Amino acid sequence: MGMGWTAITLGEDLAGEISYLCLGCGRCDEVCPVEIPLSSIIAGLKARAASRVEKG
Repeated sequence: MGMGWTAITLGEDLAGEISYLCLGCGRCDEVCPVEIPLSSIIAGLKARAASRVEKG
């Protein structure tokens, strides 16, 4: 949840940078008590960060 909240409060640039700390194992989805698709949110942050890098 931390990376999604970081994107909302501090911006997608910072969240995109720290999203690469995620291993993508999906464990966060398994343990989230309210079934937030955290791994999908993090994957989206990674994709947006990668597209910003590609654009220069």
